[in-house]
Amino acid sequence: MADEWAPPQPKKSKPRWLRLLLWIGGGGLLLLVLLYFFLTSAFFLKTFVLPRLGSAINAAVTVGDASISPFSSITLKDLRLTTGDDPEPLVIVKEVRARCSLMDIIGGHINVEEVTLDSAVVQIVQNPDGTSNLDPLLKSSGEKNEVETSEPAGKPLQIDLKKLSLRNASVRRVKVRGDGGKELAELANININLDNLRNGDTANLTLSSAINLEQSSPGALSNAASNLLQSDLNGGFDIGLSDELVPQTVKGKLSLKVTHAAEALRSLAGIEASLECALTPTNLEDLLLTFTREGKPLGRVSLKGPLDLNQREGRLNLEVSGTDRQALNLAGAAVGVDFGTTTISSTHEITLAQGGQLITAKGNLNLNQLNVSRTNVSSRPIDLQVDYETALNRAEHSAAVKSLKINAAQNSVPFIHGALASPMTLSFGGASSAVGDAAFSLTITNLNLADWRSLVGDYSGSLNLTLNLLCQRSGGALTLDLASQLADFSGKFGSNQIANADVTLSARAGLDDFARIQLHEYNLQLSRRKQMALSASGSGNYDLKSQEARARTEVELSLPKLLGIVAVPEAQISSGALKLNLQIAQRQNGADTTNAPVLDRTASGNVQLRDLSGHYAAFRFDNLETSFDWDAQLKDNHLAVRKLAGKLRQSGQAAGAFEATADFDLGSPLGQATVALTDVNQNALRTFFAPAPGDKTLESISITAGASARFAAKGEAGVRGNLQIANLVISDPKSQLPKTPLSADFTFDGLLRGDQAELKEFVGNLRLADQPGGGFNVSGKYDLKNQTSQVALKLIDLNQNALSPFVGRALGDKTLSSVSVYADTTAVYDANGESALKGAMVITNLLVIDSTGKLPRIPLWVGLQLDGAFGKKVLNLRQVQLNLSPTDRAKNEVLLSGRVDLNQSNVISGELQLGAEGIDLTPYYDLFAAAPSTNATTATENKSKPSFRSREAPANAAKEPAPVELPFHNFNFALNIGQLYLREITINNWLANVKLNGGKIDLKPFDLVLNGAPLKISANLNLGAPGYQYDLGLSAERIPLEPIVNTFQPEKRGQMKGDLIAQAQVKGAGVTGVNLRKNLSGQFDFNFANASLKIASPRARAFFAPIALLLDLPDLAGSPLNSIRAEGRMGNSKINLTHFNVTSDSFLADTAGEITIADELMNSPIEKSLIHLSVPRAAAERLHMVPKDAPSDSAFVKLPDFAKIAGTLGEPKAEIDKKSLSSAAARKLADRVVGDKIPLNLFPK
Repeated sequence: MADEWAPPQPKKSKPRWLRLLLWIGGGGLLLLVLLYFFLTSAFFLKTFVLPRLGSAINAAVTVGDASISPFSSITLKDLRLTTGDDPEPLVIVKEVRARCSLMDIIGGHINVEEVTLDSAVVQIVQNPDGTSNLDPLLKSSGEKNEVETSEPAGKPLQIDLKKLSLRNASVRRVKVRGDGGKELAELANININLDNLRNGDTANLTLSSAINLEQSSPGALSNAASNLLQSDLNGGFDIGLSDELVPQTVKGKLSLKVTHAAEALRSLAGIEASLECALTPTNLEDLLLTFTREGKPLGRVSLKGPLDLNQREGRLNLEVSGTDRQALNLAGAAVGVDFGTTTISSTHEITLAQGGQLITAKGNLNLNQLNVSRTNVSSRPIDLQVDYETALNRAEHSAAVKSLKINAAQNSVPFIHGALASPMTLSFGGASSAVGDAAFSLTITNLNLADWRSLVGDYSGSLNLTLNLLCQRSGGALTLDLASQLADFSGKFGSNQIANADVTLSARAGLDDFARIQLHEYNLQLSRRKQMALSASGSGNYDLKSQEARARTEVELSLPKLLGIVAVPEAQISSGALKLNLQIAQRQNGADTTNAPVLDRTASGNVQLRDLSGHYAAFRFDNLETSFDWDAQLKDNHLAVRKLAGKLRQSGQAAGAFEATADFDLGSPLGQATVALTDVNQNALRTFFAPAPGDKTLESISITAGASARFAAKGEAGVRGNLQIANLVISDPKSQLPKTPLSADFTFDGLLRGDQAELKEFVGNLRLADQPGGGFNVSGKYDLKNQTSQVALKLIDLNQNALSPFVGRALGDKTLSSVSVYADTTAVYDANGESALKGAMVITNLLVIDSTGKLPRIPLWVGLQLDGAFGKKVLNLRQVQLNLSPTDRAKNEVLLSGRVDLNQSNVISGELQLGAEGIDLTPYYDLFAAAPSTNATTATENKSKPSFRSREAPANAAKEPAPVELPFHNFNFALNIGQLYLREITINNWLANVKLNGGKIDLKPFDLVLNGAPLKISANLNLGAPGYQYDLGLSAERIPLEPIVNTFQPEKRGQMKGDLIAQAQVKGAGVTGVNLRKNLSGQFDFNFANASLKIASPRARAFFAPIALLLDLPDLAGSPLNSIRAEGRMGNSKINLTHFNVTSDSFLADTAGEITIADELMNSPIEKSLIHLSVPRAAAERLHMVPKDAPSDSAFVKLPDFAKIAGTLGEPKAEIDKKSLSSAAARKLADRVVGDKIPLNLFPK
């Protein structure tokens, strides 16, 4: 019972440290798991790994998705590599997949099941400047300068790569040429498989690809048939590897077949090339390259012989055989060359000994019947043979040419011979052995360039050349002597041609210890018939180690003799000589001899031009002389033009001088430059002024200028300067230009800071002699990035002293006595927004005087205010206001406003309104109107005018003018002027509206009151139809003629009076007689009433002369006309004159008739119609021609109808029929009066 009631034993608790350890272990394990998933996630790869990789190789590396299992596989999708700022990737891979064993790799055994690259694209783009998108990668690799140290050989790397695949890949290289064309080389559809790559086993390699080569011209379509070459590449090789992964055996074949060749490369069509290789550890059984077309052999190159790969020793035989034009043309086709009868044979023996340290080669090359044809020009065949024997000792750093012979003959006549007198040893490792001197000589005798036009072009001449190369101290001293003569040389260079010239060139140069190049001297001479035209000589040296150099050259030209050899169109030079001296030096700055020494480069010299006389085109030279010197230095990326100065003389007179200096830091945008001109005068500028239009002559001028430019940090640059033009006088034979000297001063100051350009000021002042002529001031800003600008222009008191030389011709015999022009305008430009122009211009104190003193001496003024904007291709003229000096008759304010839309290409639409309450143009018209001419002058002018004659119809009389399509569409112009005054002309209530729509013009209304008489005109035109379509209307009610004549022909004041009453309506299509016959219709009624018109037309006088002579009425044609009236209709191929009436104090005449329209309108014949003529009663009584029934109180008596109107519309004639005279007395009187005075042809029989 005691045991039953005993208390239970307490349980022992676990130690606290064990529990803590379990928690730490579990947490660490969880952390490792999380870290594993984080490090193997695509996020970690994209965020941390790829950016660091891209930074290391100067590229951006991205992937679209990634799946990483570090112990077994990794998959990357959409892998892209982009370099620089190029948006196009350099490399794109659709998928990269690898399966491997990480544990094996850690254990030193690279065990890879598979590596696959799917759809990889590599695109390399080379720009015209030579840069490419590959440069950043190459730069990153070049910056790694760590020196690799060789480690002792250990156990070879163990590799087991079961499969490496590159599927559907492409590699493109695009070269962009400077002319905009492109060259493309592409490997497309690349498939490469490498299987079973492991130590001591045989790997299998298969590959296939398409090859595309393309050249395109600027603007040409890609894949154009004229520039594309396509071929297929296929091959497979078995490669046996040693345990050290060194190739021991290679067996396989690679073949290339041309599948498409464009026209320019047609000789390559169907070509197949095959490369076969059979290599064992001790023998190269054959490395054979063959070319065939359709199974026929074109050529072969074979290399074979014993070769121990492990010992790197062997003896190989290289043989080229079976090669003729068919194989050579494969290379020549690209440049259009055909090798004709050429055949090639060549054998070579190459020996490798001493573990590859000693390499010897000997052999020969034979080119038999070498012939080159291009563009239907062929060279004459030659035979060329080269024999040689050489050795290269890599251990002793030396090379030896044991023998070398070159021989060429043409038609069995030798013309090239070269030979080595004794073996030549070259030691390039610093040590030299005691060997004798060696010499090589080459001689070319009578090489006729004309025989080689297919290669050198259209040149001719005979070349003789001797070249000697002397080798001393095992190549420590090489000396080259050259002497050549090119006799009777002719050729064409662009538009210039050289003919029958003799060219000689000699030079002596040397190379010491392969470190110092010496050009001891050279001489070049160009002559013709032993007359020297050009000579050049000089010397120089260059140290390859220190990069120090010196060179000098002297050139002398005789320009007349040179142009006798080198023909330059439009140039004729009678005398002149040019001399050039140039010195160039380069030395190290101090004793720095590192790999990147600081170099100090200098260039100095001078040019002298003496006694240049002659002309080039319209530019003439008369003993022109100039000389200028320069001195420049480039040191540590710092360029200094220390001196550039010269002087000009012509015709023995000083012509001016110039000077410039500059200082630039080429490594940063820092620098400055100055330029100055001193008294550049007419002696220099007259040569260049000569081609100016007209027969003007530059009498005198003097130009002095100075400018400085600066380039500061952060892209800031500025320029400022001044220009003075003094004593400018230009004469002309008509003496219309002033002989008073004109002068001008200009100053300018501009700044460019980043994208902001600012013209702080451009100020000019003009003077005529010592009198001020006014000035201007321009300033502005321009934002290059946003393409916005603001410009301000001010004209300040631009007066008669400055303007007289330019407006004198327009004023005729008048003189601009005074004027003052002021302007203040601002313009705002915004390429992407609204641009605006606003400003005002005032012309005050405008006074023009004439020699007669008729013009009033009252100064006038003109004001112009402009406010317009242009945006979204719409011009908005808010206000254009013209103000003239007010007169007693008008306020003289004119307003123009409107809107012009340019949104559509080649189309202008919109509307404009021009209006004025009252405007008096009289004072301003008087300024420019010609002075009235005298009657004598008018008569003389009238006599000089040719009389109008009927014309023969031209060959194209029936051809209508071509259609006219105006750029205006839906464009309206409205005019509203209350009063307009011009001398004696007064216009009131002038309303007009014009609608333009392509070729259609609608003018309606056009209404005004002219000196109190209403005038209305309407027009509906279609210029878009051949010959045009028209519907015209006219209505005039008693338009007074006298004010119009007095205004525009004041010399005829009082001679012409009358009122015009007119009604007309004309409709038709075409302007030739053919279409006028078909389409012309309408009616007209013209009436000059209350007139006093003198017959001044020669045609009208000629028409009335026979009638006046017959009736002995000399005043018949001289009497002023009191009225003229013409009525008629048009249609049915005719112009029907229903009534034509003329009255004067001397006669009354009326007629009617028809005019049939001819092909040539002015040749349209007038139907012979009677002229009903009445004369004053006194004249009729004197002629005894008063009918018995004539009323006694009538002032005029009608004569018998004895005259008819005939001829053509261009030359009407009067025909007189004396049989029509009704009485014998009248006939007798006619015979008595007329006598011999009337030509017989006036009285038809």
